[in-house]
Amino acid sequence: MLLPGGGRRAGHAAKRGTPTRLVTGATRDRLARELPRLGVDNGFATVIGHDDIVRKKPDPEGIEKALRHRNVGPGNCCYVGDAPDDIRMGRSAGVGTIGVRTEYVDPARLEECGADHVLHSIAGLPAILEGGSTSPRRR
Repeated sequence: MLLPGGGRRAGHAAKRGTPTRLVTGATRDRLARELPRLGVDNGFATVIGHDDIVRKKPDPEGIEKALRHRNVGPGNCCYVGDAPDDIRMGRSAGVGTIGVRTEYVDPARLEECGADHVLHSIAGLPAILEGGSTSPRRR
């Protein structure tokens, strides 16, 4: 659901006034358990889960719903994930995509899917966000 360290990064972003949205395949029941356990139950401006959409990843419905909820255009956002379907979903929604390497997915698969950036860990996310290079690259 959240990448290791993702909750901490969301909390830092919220404190700096950067709204963070969570689009996940987790159900509402799981979100109700996991977000408080991770200490981020109030860390997201919008949470879109499995129960909130009809079409699942890699369909962009979840991201599009999160964008509409806050009236934000895709050019001002990026999606961070650790799986090829995350990158495909973000690309389909027209947002920037940032792949984060984990032990579960071969990092070459993130690059093959066309991630705009691939990070060794989520610790590298602030540098990407602060550098303003989250817009989708021309495809």
